[in-house]
Amino acid sequence: MHSKYILPLLAMAALGACGDGTGSNGRADVRVLMSQGGSASAGAALLASASLEGAPADRISLAAVDSLNVTITSVEALPPVSADTTASDSAKEGQGGWVTLTLPTPLNINLLRLPTDTTGGVQLVRGTLLPGTYKRVRLVVSEGSVVFKQATTVGQATFAAGQRAPLEVPSGKIKTAANFTVGADSASAVRLVFDPNATVRNVTVTGSGRVKINPVLRAK
Repeated sequence: MHSKYILPLLAMAALGACGDGTGSNGRADVRVLMSQGGSASAGAALLASASLEGAPADRISLAAVDSLNVTITSVEALPPVSADTTASDSAKEGQGGWVTLTLPTPLNINLLRLPTDTTGGVQLVRGTLLPGTYKRVRLVVSEGSVVFKQATTVGQATFAAGQRAPLEVPSGKIKTAANFTVGADSASAVRLVFDPNATVRNVTVTGSGRVKINPVLRAK
């Protein structure tokens, strides 16, 4: 196990037509893509010059990070909740509960190496959903790691250059209030945009020396 993680993201949802994608069962074809918003290197320079002024002493600068690796296993979406249902994970699809698109195989990606073209990106999963408006999206991750460019000391923990350190991700999910609509007569693309600058502000080290990332997600 490499490590647990989750990283922030400037997540968003935007729907794009991809052609006719409605099946005989009334479900529509959906692709979930992820890219990077802005320049990670530019963000690193900005944070380095600012020295994270006012931030807790155990914060990590993006300038010191070489890679943020995560393993994504599924994507979950939350439909609108009707008056007679709740948004619990146990609720059935179409009755207000989270619906899941499971990846054929876990996907390992470096969030700092995502393409910056927000009109495309890396495809996380392709599947089908019932038509309608979904009000939240979250990525389920099983493990992850962070690699530093140089020897980095945070709090009482010191990480060597090139060291792969495990990540701790609260709840094991990257969450966002992204909204998107699945049409009844066409395929759709949900595009998630990761923000490395917003993410680094939430990277800390626990008392046991584990790197912890509490994702920041926003709707585009």
